[in-house]
Amino acid sequence: MAAPLVAALAAVLLAAGCGPVRPRGPQVVGAREAPQAAAGVHFRSWVLPLDPARLDGKRAPMEFWQIAAAEARRRGGVVEAPRNPPKPVRDLIVVLDTPDQALRRNGFVLRRRGRDRRGQDPGTCEFTLEARTTDIRAAHATNVQSSGKEPFTQHFAEEVVVLGASPPGTSPSLWSMEGNVRRYDKGRTMTVGELQAIFPGTAGRFGAPDAPLLPVNGTNLEQTEVDLGTIVFGATRARAAVVVWREVPTRRPIAADFELVEKLPDYWSQQPADAGAARETMAAVQAAARGWLGSMPTRAEAVYGVPFALPSQAGAR
Repeated sequence: MAAPLVAALAAVLLAAGCGPVRPRGPQVVGAREAPQAAAGVHFRSWVLPLDPARLDGKRAPMEFWQIAAAEARRRGGVVEAPRNPPKPVRDLIVVLDTPDQALRRNGFVLRRRGRDRRGQDPGTCEFTLEARTTDIRAAHATNVQSSGKEPFTQHFAEEVVVLGASPPGTSPSLWSMEGNVRRYDKGRTMTVGELQAIFPGTAGRFGAPDAPLLPVNGTNLEQTEVDLGTIVFGATRARAAVVVWREVPTRRPIAADFELVEKLPDYWSQQPADAGAARETMAAVQAAARGWLGSMPTRAEAVYGVPFALPSQAGAR
Protein backbone atom coordinates (compact mmCIF):
# COMPACT_ATOMS: atom_id res chain seq x y z
CA MET A 1 0.00 0.00 0.00
CA ALA A 2 1.42 3.40 -1.02
CA ALA A 3 2.49 5.71 1.77
CA PRO A 4 -0.03 8.50 0.89
CA LEU A 5 -2.89 5.99 0.99
CA VAL A 6 -1.76 4.72 4.40
CA ALA A 7 -1.62 8.27 5.72
CA ALA A 8 -5.06 9.04 4.33
CA LEU A 9 -6.54 5.90 5.88
CA ALA A 10 -5.01 6.76 9.25
CA ALA A 11 -6.50 10.26 9.04
CA VAL A 12 -9.95 8.81 8.32
CA LEU A 13 -9.74 6.44 11.28
CA LEU A 14 -8.61 9.18 13.64
CA ALA A 15 -11.34 11.51 12.41
CA ALA A 16 -13.86 8.76 13.13
CA GLY A 17 -12.63 8.60 16.71
CA CYS A 18 -10.59 5.41 16.26
CA GLY A 19 -7.40 5.54 18.28
CA PRO A 20 -4.48 3.13 18.05
CA VAL A 21 -5.34 -0.52 18.52
CA ARG A 22 -4.56 -1.53 22.11
CA PRO A 23 -3.59 -5.08 22.99
CA ARG A 24 -6.21 -6.96 24.92
CA GLY A 25 -5.48 -7.63 28.55
CA PRO A 26 -5.29 -11.11 30.06
CA GLN A 27 -8.54 -13.03 30.05
CA VAL A 28 -10.15 -13.20 33.47
CA VAL A 29 -12.03 -16.44 34.04
CA GLY A 30 -13.01 -17.28 37.59
CA ALA A 31 -14.47 -20.20 39.49
CA ARG A 32 -18.09 -19.44 38.65
CA GLU A 33 -17.34 -19.50 34.92
CA ALA A 34 -15.46 -22.80 35.19
CA PRO A 35 -16.95 -24.79 38.13
CA GLN A 36 -15.41 -28.10 37.09
CA ALA A 37 -11.89 -26.63 37.08
CA ALA A 38 -12.53 -24.97 40.43
CA ALA A 39 -13.44 -28.33 41.95
CA GLY A 40 -9.74 -29.20 41.78
CA VAL A 41 -8.69 -26.21 43.89
CA HIS A 42 -7.83 -27.31 47.43
CA PHE A 43 -5.86 -24.30 48.68
CA ARG A 44 -6.52 -20.58 48.86
CA SER A 45 -3.64 -18.30 49.74
CA TRP A 46 -4.19 -14.69 50.82
CA VAL A 47 -0.93 -12.78 50.32
CA LEU A 48 -0.18 -9.27 51.59
CA PRO A 49 3.23 -8.02 50.33
CA LEU A 50 5.17 -6.23 53.06
CA ASP A 51 8.11 -3.84 53.19
CA PRO A 52 11.08 -6.18 53.78
CA ALA A 53 12.94 -3.49 55.71
CA ARG A 54 10.16 -3.43 58.32
CA LEU A 55 10.51 -7.20 58.86
CA ASP A 56 14.26 -7.15 59.46
CA GLY A 57 14.10 -7.21 63.26
CA LYS A 58 13.48 -10.32 65.37
CA ARG A 59 10.38 -8.84 66.99
CA ALA A 60 8.89 -7.44 63.78
CA PRO A 61 6.86 -10.53 62.71
CA MET A 62 5.08 -10.67 66.08
CA GLU A 63 4.47 -6.91 66.05
CA PHE A 64 2.76 -7.24 62.68
CA TRP A 65 0.87 -10.32 63.89
CA GLN A 66 -0.69 -8.28 66.67
CA ILE A 67 -2.29 -6.04 64.04
CA ALA A 68 -3.51 -8.93 61.90
CA ALA A 69 -4.83 -10.99 64.80
CA ALA A 70 -6.76 -8.02 66.19
CA GLU A 71 -8.47 -7.42 62.84
CA ALA A 72 -9.35 -11.11 62.55
CA ARG A 73 -10.96 -11.15 65.99
CA ARG A 74 -13.02 -8.06 65.12
CA ARG A 75 -14.51 -10.04 62.22
CA GLY A 76 -15.36 -13.15 64.18
CA GLY A 77 -12.15 -15.07 63.59
CA VAL A 78 -10.76 -17.30 66.32
CA VAL A 79 -7.00 -16.89 66.70
CA GLU A 80 -5.05 -19.95 67.82
CA ALA A 81 -1.43 -19.67 68.86
CA PRO A 82 1.04 -22.28 67.57
CA ARG A 83 1.71 -25.23 69.87
CA ASN A 84 5.31 -24.14 70.30
CA PRO A 85 6.76 -20.62 70.44
CA PRO A 86 7.37 -19.34 66.88
CA LYS A 87 10.84 -20.20 65.62
CA PRO A 88 12.08 -19.11 62.20
CA VAL A 89 12.54 -21.89 59.64
CA ARG A 90 15.36 -21.09 57.23
CA ASP A 91 15.72 -22.43 53.69
CA LEU A 92 18.08 -21.64 50.84
CA ILE A 93 16.17 -20.38 47.77
CA VAL A 94 17.24 -19.79 44.19
CA VAL A 95 14.91 -18.55 41.42
CA LEU A 96 16.20 -20.02 38.14
CA ASP A 97 15.67 -18.86 34.56
CA THR A 98 17.41 -18.76 31.20
CA PRO A 99 19.61 -15.74 30.37
CA ASP A 100 16.74 -14.28 28.28
CA GLN A 101 14.17 -15.13 31.00
CA ALA A 102 12.17 -17.55 28.88
CA LEU A 103 10.33 -18.96 31.91
CA ARG A 104 9.14 -15.56 33.10
CA ARG A 105 8.04 -14.58 29.60
CA ASN A 106 5.95 -17.77 29.40
CA GLY A 107 4.30 -17.21 32.78
CA PHE A 108 6.39 -19.69 34.82
CA VAL A 109 8.57 -19.44 37.92
CA LEU A 110 11.15 -22.11 38.82
CA ARG A 111 12.41 -22.24 42.41
CA ARG A 112 14.99 -24.48 44.04
CA ARG A 113 14.66 -24.81 47.81
CA GLY A 114 16.91 -26.63 50.25
CA ARG A 115 17.19 -26.56 54.03
CA ASP A 116 19.94 -24.29 55.28
CA ARG A 117 22.81 -26.41 56.56
CA ARG A 118 25.01 -23.62 57.92
CA GLY A 119 25.78 -22.30 54.48
CA GLN A 120 26.67 -25.68 52.97
CA ASP A 121 25.28 -27.06 49.69
CA PRO A 122 21.70 -28.13 50.51
CA GLY A 123 22.01 -31.57 48.86
CA THR A 124 18.50 -32.91 48.24
CA CYS A 125 16.34 -30.00 47.11
CA GLU A 126 12.76 -29.29 46.14
CA PHE A 127 12.31 -27.94 42.63
CA THR A 128 9.00 -26.13 42.15
CA LEU A 129 7.67 -25.21 38.71
CA GLU A 130 4.71 -22.83 38.99
CA ALA A 131 2.42 -21.18 36.46
CA ARG A 132 0.02 -18.40 37.50
CA THR A 133 -2.72 -16.87 35.40
CA THR A 134 -5.98 -14.98 35.68
CA ASP A 135 -7.78 -17.76 33.76
CA ILE A 136 -8.69 -20.74 35.94
CA ARG A 137 -9.22 -22.97 32.91
CA ALA A 138 -5.76 -22.19 31.55
CA ALA A 139 -4.21 -22.89 34.96
CA HIS A 140 -6.13 -26.16 35.28
CA ALA A 141 -4.82 -27.23 31.86
CA THR A 142 -1.18 -26.50 32.71
CA ASN A 143 0.99 -29.61 32.54
CA VAL A 144 3.47 -29.65 35.41
CA GLN A 145 3.45 -33.43 35.83
CA SER A 146 6.84 -34.97 36.52
CA SER A 147 8.48 -37.85 34.71
CA GLY A 148 7.86 -39.99 37.80
CA LYS A 149 11.52 -40.63 38.57
CA GLU A 150 11.55 -38.59 41.80
CA PRO A 151 9.07 -37.91 44.63
CA PHE A 152 6.41 -35.57 43.25
CA THR A 153 3.48 -33.50 44.51
CA GLN A 154 1.13 -31.15 42.69
CA HIS A 155 -1.00 -28.26 43.98
CA PHE A 156 -3.77 -26.28 42.32
CA ALA A 157 -4.55 -23.13 44.27
CA GLU A 158 -6.32 -19.81 44.27
CA GLU A 159 -4.02 -16.95 45.20
CA VAL A 160 -5.31 -13.53 46.21
CA VAL A 161 -2.50 -10.97 46.27
CA VAL A 162 -3.70 -7.99 48.32
CA LEU A 163 -1.86 -5.09 46.71
CA GLY A 164 -1.09 -2.05 48.81
CA ALA A 165 -2.08 0.35 46.02
CA SER A 166 -5.49 -1.22 45.40
CA PRO A 167 -8.61 -0.32 47.38
CA PRO A 168 -9.13 -2.73 50.28
CA GLY A 169 -11.21 -5.76 49.33
CA THR A 170 -10.81 -5.40 45.54
CA SER A 171 -7.88 -7.76 44.90
CA PRO A 172 -8.46 -10.20 42.03
CA SER A 173 -7.89 -13.95 42.15
CA LEU A 174 -4.97 -15.62 40.43
CA TRP A 175 -4.87 -19.36 39.74
CA SER A 176 -1.69 -21.29 40.36
CA MET A 177 -0.69 -24.77 39.21
CA GLU A 178 2.60 -26.03 40.59
CA GLY A 179 4.57 -29.24 40.49
CA ASN A 180 7.15 -30.10 43.17
CA VAL A 181 9.95 -32.62 42.69
CA ARG A 182 12.54 -33.62 45.28
CA ARG A 183 15.90 -34.55 43.80
CA TYR A 184 19.58 -34.39 44.69
CA ASP A 185 21.18 -31.18 43.49
CA LYS A 186 24.64 -31.99 42.23
CA GLY A 187 25.75 -28.40 42.56
CA ARG A 188 26.11 -27.80 38.82
CA THR A 189 24.14 -25.65 36.42
CA MET A 190 20.87 -27.19 35.26
CA THR A 191 19.86 -26.84 31.61
CA VAL A 192 16.50 -26.43 29.90
CA GLY A 193 16.88 -30.00 28.62
CA GLU A 194 17.24 -31.33 32.16
CA LEU A 195 14.18 -29.34 33.23
CA GLN A 196 12.25 -30.91 30.35
CA ALA A 197 13.36 -34.35 31.52
CA ILE A 198 11.91 -33.61 34.98
CA PHE A 199 8.73 -31.88 33.71
CA PRO A 200 8.08 -33.33 30.21
CA GLY A 201 5.15 -30.96 29.65
CA THR A 202 7.58 -28.07 29.23
CA ALA A 203 9.21 -29.59 26.12
CA GLY A 204 9.86 -26.96 23.46
CA ARG A 205 8.62 -24.09 25.61
CA PHE A 206 11.76 -22.50 27.04
CA GLY A 207 14.21 -22.49 24.13
CA ALA A 208 17.26 -24.58 23.29
CA PRO A 209 17.81 -27.69 25.47
CA ASP A 210 21.38 -26.63 26.24
CA ALA A 211 20.34 -23.19 27.53
CA PRO A 212 21.48 -22.82 31.15
CA LEU A 213 19.13 -22.13 34.05
CA LEU A 214 20.89 -19.54 36.22
CA PRO A 215 20.02 -17.61 39.39
CA VAL A 216 17.94 -14.61 38.34
CA ASN A 217 20.09 -11.47 38.58
CA GLY A 218 22.78 -13.67 40.17
CA THR A 219 20.80 -13.70 43.42
CA ASN A 220 20.98 -16.44 46.04
CA LEU A 221 18.48 -16.19 48.86
CA GLU A 222 17.75 -17.22 52.40
CA GLN A 223 14.07 -17.67 53.21
CA THR A 224 12.96 -17.13 56.79
CA GLU A 225 9.42 -18.26 57.61
CA VAL A 226 7.76 -17.60 60.95
CA ASP A 227 4.65 -19.66 61.74
CA LEU A 228 2.38 -17.25 63.61
CA GLY A 229 -0.58 -19.51 64.32
CA THR A 230 -4.01 -20.23 62.89
CA ILE A 231 -7.10 -18.12 62.26
CA VAL A 232 -10.38 -20.02 62.20
CA PHE A 233 -13.25 -18.57 60.17
CA GLY A 234 -16.29 -20.77 60.82
CA ALA A 235 -15.32 -24.21 59.51
CA THR A 236 -12.24 -22.95 57.65
CA ARG A 237 -8.77 -22.96 59.19
CA ALA A 238 -6.13 -20.61 57.80
CA ARG A 239 -2.45 -20.93 58.67
CA ALA A 240 -0.75 -17.56 59.18
CA ALA A 241 2.92 -16.89 58.49
CA VAL A 242 5.38 -14.12 57.67
CA VAL A 243 7.99 -14.94 55.01
CA VAL A 244 11.14 -12.88 54.34
CA TRP A 245 13.68 -13.35 51.54
CA ARG A 246 17.24 -12.05 52.12
CA GLU A 247 20.21 -11.98 49.79
CA VAL A 248 23.10 -14.35 50.53
CA PRO A 249 25.66 -13.55 51.84
CA THR A 250 24.77 -9.89 52.56
CA ARG A 251 21.46 -10.80 54.31
CA ARG A 252 19.90 -7.68 52.81
CA PRO A 253 16.10 -8.17 52.92
CA ILE A 254 14.58 -7.86 49.43
CA ALA A 255 11.03 -9.23 49.79
CA ALA A 256 8.49 -10.15 52.46
CA ASP A 257 4.82 -10.98 52.81
CA PHE A 258 2.10 -12.02 55.22
CA GLU A 259 0.23 -15.17 54.19
CA LEU A 260 -3.03 -16.80 55.19
CA VAL A 261 -3.30 -20.27 53.65
CA GLU A 262 -6.62 -22.11 53.74
CA LYS A 263 -6.73 -25.83 53.04
CA LEU A 264 -10.07 -26.61 51.41
CA PRO A 265 -11.49 -30.17 51.39
CA ASP A 266 -13.59 -29.04 48.44
CA TYR A 267 -13.69 -25.60 46.84
CA TRP A 268 -17.48 -25.52 46.61
CA SER A 269 -18.14 -26.87 50.11
CA GLN A 270 -16.71 -23.80 51.85
CA GLN A 271 -19.33 -21.54 53.36
CA PRO A 272 -19.41 -18.14 51.61
CA ALA A 273 -19.39 -16.43 55.01
CA ASP A 274 -16.05 -18.06 55.86
CA ALA A 275 -14.40 -16.86 52.65
CA GLY A 276 -15.99 -13.44 53.13
CA ALA A 277 -14.61 -13.11 56.64
CA ALA A 278 -11.11 -13.94 55.43
CA ARG A 279 -11.37 -11.40 52.60
CA GLU A 280 -12.68 -8.72 54.96
CA THR A 281 -9.89 -9.48 57.44
CA MET A 282 -7.15 -9.12 54.82
CA ALA A 283 -8.68 -5.87 53.57
CA ALA A 284 -8.80 -4.57 57.16
CA VAL A 285 -5.17 -5.58 57.78
CA GLN A 286 -4.20 -3.85 54.54
CA ALA A 287 -5.86 -0.64 55.75
CA ALA A 288 -4.58 -0.85 59.34
CA ALA A 289 -0.96 -1.69 58.44
CA ARG A 290 -0.23 0.94 55.78
CA GLY A 291 3.22 1.58 57.19
CA TRP A 292 4.12 -2.09 56.72
CA LEU A 293 3.10 -2.53 53.07
CA GLY A 294 5.52 -3.36 50.27
CA SER A 295 5.61 -2.14 46.67
CA MET A 296 6.32 -5.36 44.73
CA PRO A 297 3.39 -7.81 44.41
CA THR A 298 5.30 -11.09 44.97
CA ARG A 299 8.65 -12.32 46.19
CA ALA A 300 9.62 -13.69 42.77
CA GLU A 301 8.84 -10.34 41.16
CA ALA A 302 11.12 -8.66 43.70
CA VAL A 303 13.94 -10.97 42.61
CA TYR A 304 13.36 -10.24 38.92
CA GLY A 305 12.94 -6.56 39.69
CA VAL A 306 9.89 -6.18 37.44
CA PRO A 307 6.18 -6.91 37.85
CA PHE A 308 5.05 -9.99 35.95
CA ALA A 309 2.68 -9.87 33.03
CA LEU A 310 -0.05 -12.44 33.64
CA PRO A 311 -1.00 -13.88 30.22
CA SER A 312 -4.36 -15.60 30.39
CA GLN A 313 -2.86 -18.63 28.65
CA ALA A 314 0.25 -18.93 30.83
CA GLY A 315 1.33 -22.52 30.91
CA ALA A 316 -1.58 -23.93 28.88
CA ARG A 317 -0.95 -26.03 25.81
